[in-house]
Amino acid sequence: MLAQTKLTKKEWEMVEVKVTPDKMEILDMMNKGYDDIHIVIYKIKSLLSFLKLENTNDVDGYIYEQFFKNIINDMLKQNGSINLPTFIPPTKIVKQKVKKSDVIRITHNMCNIIQSDTYEYILLQFAERIFSSKFESSKKKQSNTKGWKFYYFTLYKIYQNNIPNTNKIVASFIQSILEYFGSEINLTEFIYESKNFIEKNENLFRYKNITLYEHQKRIVSICKNHLSVPKLILYIAPTGTGKTLTPILLSNAYKVIYVCAAKHVGLSLAKSAISIQKKIAFAYGCLTPSDVKLHYFSAKEYTRNTKSGGIHKVDNSVGDKVEIIICDILSYLPAMNYMLMFNQSTEIISYFDEPTIFLDYPLHDSHTIIRKNWSENVIPNVILSSATLPKEDEIPNTIRDFKMKFEDSIVISIESHECSKSIPLITKDGYIAIPHFQASTLIEVQEIAGHILENPTILRYLDIGECVSFIREFENTTFCKENEELSLLTSIDHIDKIELVNIKLHYLHILKFIDDETFQYIINILSNNRKLYIQPINKTSSFGKKTESIGPGSIVTSSSTSSQTSKPLIRVSSMSSDINTIEKQLFTTQMQTTKGSSDFAVCVTTRDAYTLNDGPTIFITNEVERVAQIYITQSNIPSVIMDDISGKIDFNQTVISRIEILEKALDDVNNKRLKSNVDTSKMEKRMARESDSDNAIKSNCVEKITRELSSLSASIKTVHLPEKYIPNKPSHINHWIGDVKLDYVPFTSDIDEEIVEKIMKLSISQIWKMLLLMGIGVFSNKHNSDEYTEIMKMLADSQRLYLIIATSDYIYGTNYQFCNCYISKNMELTQEKVIQAIGRVGRNNLQQNYSIRFRSDEHINLLMYPEVNKQEAINMNLLFQTDDCV
Repeated sequence: MLAQTKLTKKEWEMVEVKVTPDKMEILDMMNKGYDDIHIVIYKIKSLLSFLKLENTNDVDGYIYEQFFKNIINDMLKQNGSINLPTFIPPTKIVKQKVKKSDVIRITHNMCNIIQSDTYEYILLQFAERIFSSKFESSKKKQSNTKGWKFYYFTLYKIYQNNIPNTNKIVASFIQSILEYFGSEINLTEFIYESKNFIEKNENLFRYKNITLYEHQKRIVSICKNHLSVPKLILYIAPTGTGKTLTPILLSNAYKVIYVCAAKHVGLSLAKSAISIQKKIAFAYGCLTPSDVKLHYFSAKEYTRNTKSGGIHKVDNSVGDKVEIIICDILSYLPAMNYMLMFNQSTEIISYFDEPTIFLDYPLHDSHTIIRKNWSENVIPNVILSSATLPKEDEIPNTIRDFKMKFEDSIVISIESHECSKSIPLITKDGYIAIPHFQASTLIEVQEIAGHILENPTILRYLDIGECVSFIREFENTTFCKENEELSLLTSIDHIDKIELVNIKLHYLHILKFIDDETFQYIINILSNNRKLYIQPINKTSSFGKKTESIGPGSIVTSSSTSSQTSKPLIRVSSMSSDINTIEKQLFTTQMQTTKGSSDFAVCVTTRDAYTLNDGPTIFITNEVERVAQIYITQSNIPSVIMDDISGKIDFNQTVISRIEILEKALDDVNNKRLKSNVDTSKMEKRMARESDSDNAIKSNCVEKITRELSSLSASIKTVHLPEKYIPNKPSHINHWIGDVKLDYVPFTSDIDEEIVEKIMKLSISQIWKMLLLMGIGVFSNKHNSDEYTEIMKMLADSQRLYLIIATSDYIYGTNYQFCNCYISKNMELTQEKVIQAIGRVGRNNLQQNYSIRFRSDEHINLLMYPEVNKQEAINMNLLFQTDDCV
């Protein structure tokens, strides 16, 4: 993924695959966003928009009469004690004023309207839930566990979406309900329930309008307002908030050179750009501008295939139509020179995505290339984009160099702290990491709070439940009552301000100014009530003794309190067939106390697999092979099964080797026959006629090889693993946690036989093949197979892998959606690399169950505390320098 190499045929094919309709809608918004930064995509439509009718009072009244009047009347009748003085429904609707064509359209769509998910129906559904949960009618004896305030908050937020053409009478009814029940609202109670009301409220995400992120709006505004001014933009925003798509926005006014070391990220942008017919080019593994390749949309001069009519051969030297050129680090200068052949330098933006990649190393082979790129760059508009980019005051040499090189240039920083979701950090002992528990003294806690306020990208990793617990206890203290400016309602004084980011900022504000006595008092209370991230479950193991799982990652007998260190498991190819003995050893050698486990939820192929839900997991480690071996060993696959699989793999490998030899022989024969068919001299033609007997022999040879190839392909044996050993398949769950009822569905892999067959044909180690059968893929250069990597990327993109094991360098190249992440211990990481690693989780627009699980608390501290002498900043000051200016 990080190789600076030319595109393969499969990579070319990948960018031609169309994106999903949902993403297409977003891309279309991005394409139009440069001209209208306030553009909105409404996820739901009003009934009027659904019917595509003209918005008039008469049509509005008729639609109310036909579809909404009875619903509202029923609500009011069932709750007669409620008086809504501000809601005055129309007394009479004059049908004759509505066009006959409109009436026909409404009548013909009656069934579709009733079943549709239109805005007014959604509003009325939540209004009805408020009524039914607050005032239990005789028809509805069961109480609603979520409570009327949950539905009130949801209705209030959804109503703020301001969907165009909303029925005015329904809107008046909703406003009346919000006003009526608003008098009973306690903002403090709403804030205390923010975990359920906001974070776990899927309705807010489902119906939320789609707009440009604030950082995207700002970068567009800056580029518009300083169109001809040389500029260096430091673009800092959290991972998964659309930075990679920002070049599509900018390409409406500039030509863009998009530079990214991670090929997969660049190809993802290419796929998106091609989907909306942007004209792009590729510069991968290029040494000169002549190596640049144009996509068909960008081609100006080409020849067509006489049979298919499609583009056959492109003249890559003519690139004046190119809007975005996508390149790797090695190819930046050739890409720049290529674009300068057709454009003025002031018309171009160089967009460096993750420019600090490889800068966490004091020395790296890429440093020379990075220095050369910056030194020889002549493009006066540069964007450095990263969630962890050093700030202006940390890279004075780089900024000074840019200003010296480009006269009258400006430097602008864009920082975003988008925080629409919470992704908890889990300690090695299984607890949620939060600033007030992360240090032993208030001074250190305040240092952490100040650091997060300076680096708001970390806000999303503060668990909202833990923040609220601290705020709740603080509100009851004398210190809070004496310092009104620190009270909750001073900071958040309206329901519109009840957002995750505001609550977290208020929490940090308290930490900055709280006194030590109050702080220690709160910590004592919270410590006594602190719980593991995942609560224990009970199960009867297969060898008959009752066991208790103390949070995922530890299993104890009900009478045991002693702890021991796990014994390493190293055998891979063959395990003991006595599965019960192994299982018993696995339980008894990892006993932990009820206060938590130092190996929280680490057995992800066995007893802890059930803790991983909603989507794939990534395990980041620099010891890929060791982790792979451990996970195969922990699975306790009996030797009879392992031997059978190994035997089939060995047999298939022998067959595959024979197939490769025959295919090469077949190619040689065909190439010779092809060569003999080209135009030749008279002498050569005569000699060819004399060799008819040789041609007959060759034909027989081809036929024989073809038959043998067909026979060999048919002899390849199907390889599969019993579901008991595939994490989170039904039989696997039953084996490890029994019939315990979970309130979620554990995530599992979806690897079909076709993929298994492809992997089994590859010349890679057995360990990678075994892992695939378990739903586990690897991003590493250990397997030395580009084809394997391509298959893993495809499976990761479609979320069909249960787990991906990746080295730390590969985090920049995995912009897939993960729901859980493990950060292995014994890794040399910088603060930036920790943020990049945990940024692999929660990259989609949904609020799911996320977690970052650390195997070493040192890495959490690395994230929480200010980092002195950042290696990335040091290297930027050294490498982002122009030789002539030094």
